[in-house]
Amino acid sequence: MSKKISPKDVGAREMVKHFCQYVVGLKAIHYIGKELFANDEGRKLMEQTAVSFFTDMNGILVKYFILEIAKITDPAVTKNTYENFTIANLLETINWPESVAHDLARLNRVIKDFRKRIKGARDKLLAHYDKNTFMSGTVLGTFPEGDDDKFMEALEEMCNVLHKASFGSIFGDIVVGMPGDVLDLKKTLKRAIAFNKLFKESSGEAKLRLFKYLNA
Repeated sequence: MSKKISPKDVGAREMVKHFCQYVVGLKAIHYIGKELFANDEGRKLMEQTAVSFFTDMNGILVKYFILEIAKITDPAVTKNTYENFTIANLLETINWPESVAHDLARLNRVIKDFRKRIKGARDKLLAHYDKNTFMSGTVLGTFPEGDDDKFMEALEEMCNVLHKASFGSIFGDIVVGMPGDVLDLKKTLKRAIAFNKLFKESSGEAKLRLFKYLNA
């Protein structure tokens, strides 16, 4: 890699900006998974509506989440030739002030600890299929409850540390909830369950009216 650049350099700022955008996207995925599958309300809605679909969706989200974490925590360079857009690359190619570097090292320890838990799943099941692992049905990539939250908190704090060093202000709290998000999906599913109950309990003219709404 070439000589380290200043945090105020245009290239450094572009890297920080893209990293923070990445954190926003990953936090949104994590938020969806939490709302749908990590609480009793979400699981109940899943079971009462389209359990097969949501089971598949859970698997897709988990695999995507693990794969994205593995990519962003990969080494700075591959085969001493190709630079990767990773946390390691951010830390190694930019000349962060000592106090900033200290904070980044502290946060990176949390991030690296989580990477250790999911790396086997990426290497042997997600990036490609290791024959023995795939055939045996071995489960990889598991982690203690709450460790994913700690990882995301460290990632978001790192975004703020980097952003302040490069732009003079923190990126700010990342809010991923918005109109039309997973919370609105849950509200719609609740209404669908209520409609289904009402439809079953209705008869005559009332049932015909509900049937009309159902097929509108």
